[in-house]
Amino acid sequence: DGWVAIGFSTSKSMYDADVFACKRESTGDTVNVIDTWNPSSGRTNNIDNTQSGICQHSTEYSEGRIKCTFSRYIDVLDIDQDLNLNTTLWQIYDAVSDSRGSGSASLSKHSRTPVTSDDRYNLVIDALTVGRNITPTDWPRDELIKTHGILMITAWILLAGTGIFFASWMKPTLPNGEWFQVHRAFMIASLFTGVVGFVFAFIANAKNTEVAGIINFNPDGVNTTHFAFGWIIIVLQIANPIIAIFRCSPKGERRWIFNLLHGHFIGIAAEILAITNISIGLYLINGFSTAFWLFIVFDVSLLAFQGFLFIVYTINAFRAPEQDRHVLLHSTLRSTFSSPPTSGESVEMSDVKGKETTKSEKPAKKKPVKDAPVVFSWISASLYMVIVTVIVVILIVLIALI
Repeated sequence: DGWVAIGFSTSKSMYDADVFACKRESTGDTVNVIDTWNPSSGRTNNIDNTQSGICQHSTEYSEGRIKCTFSRYIDVLDIDQDLNLNTTLWQIYDAVSDSRGSGSASLSKHSRTPVTSDDRYNLVIDALTVGRNITPTDWPRDELIKTHGILMITAWILLAGTGIFFASWMKPTLPNGEWFQVHRAFMIASLFTGVVGFVFAFIANAKNTEVAGIINFNPDGVNTTHFAFGWIIIVLQIANPIIAIFRCSPKGERRWIFNLLHGHFIGIAAEILAITNISIGLYLINGFSTAFWLFIVFDVSLLAFQGFLFIVYTINAFRAPEQDRHVLLHSTLRSTFSSPPTSGESVEMSDVKGKETTKSEKPAKKKPVKDAPVVFSWISASLYMVIVTVIVVILIVLIALI
C-alpha cells in the first residue's frame, strides 16, 4: 500500500527506464500519480523535474489497494528523463512497494523484482493490433536467481570452506590422512554444487534477456563484474581437482610446485574471488540488505578467525622441537622456516613410518606429534563448522524471503 508502478525500458531492466507510479502519501489516503526516471547507471530513481506530459484523471486508496488512471504525452517533453512511447520498448509490470511518501519525492526500492514483457512493443501501434495480448513473461527468473545464490553460498562458504579448513589446520591432528579424506569429500561436493549453481544462472536468463542465457550488462558494471568473476571462479574450481589428479608423488622433487599451485595460487584465489562475488550477488539481488551486511560481517569475522589460527599454530610450531616444525607449520611457512623431513620421517598420508610391512600387514597408524594442538584443533573445527552452518542457514532463509 505504498506505491505501484509500470515502466518502459530500452534495456529490459530497471536501467534507462521511464517509470510512472501511483504513490500513497505518508499520511492519509491521498494518492498521487508521478513521472519518474531510472538513469542508465546506478541503482537510483529520480523524479522528473517538471512532471510535464502526465495527466492524473482519478486516484483512490481503498481496502489496501491503490487505484489510479492517468494519461501521458507520447513524445518526449523532459529531455533525458522521458522515453518516446512511439518506439519499441520493453514493458515493466508489477513494480510495488510498501513505502509511502510525498508525491514530490522519488520512489524507494521495490519490495519485489518486477517482471517484463516477453518482447519489445510499440505502445501506440501494438495497442491497436495486440492490445491485451501484451503479457509479462512467466519465466521464474527470480526463483532461479535465488536458487543460484543459495547454491553458491552452500558450495563456497559451507562445503569449500570446511574442506579448506581441514587441509589448512587439521593435518597435525590427523596424521594418517583423515584430513585429506574430509577435504576431498567436501571439495567434490562443493564442485558439484557450484557447477549446478553456475548453470542455474544461465537458465534464469534464458528468456529474460535479449540474448538467451546471457546476463544484461548494466552500465554501472556490477552485473558485468559478477558475470566475469563467475566465469573465472568456475574455471579455477574445475581446474584444481584436475591438477590434483595428476599430482606427483609426495616425495617428488617438484611436489612443491603442486602444493603452491593447488593450495595457494588456485585454491585460495578461487575462495577469495567466490566470497567477493557472493557479496556482489547479494547486492544485485536486493541491494544493501540484511543478507548483504550479515555476509560482510561474517567475512570479516572469518578473516579474523583464520588470522588468529595462523598466529596460534605458528607460535606453537616454533616452540616445538625443530624436527617437528615442518609438520606443525602452516604450508605457507614450511619452505621458509623449516627443513623437510628426512627419509625416515613422514608428513604425508601415504607414507608409512616405522618398521617394514608385508603386503598382508596394515601400516601402523601414526600418532600426532607431541606438540600438535589436538584439543585446540578439534575445538576450532567444531566452532567453525557450527558457526558457518548457522550463518549459511540464515542467509538461505533471508534470500528465500526476498
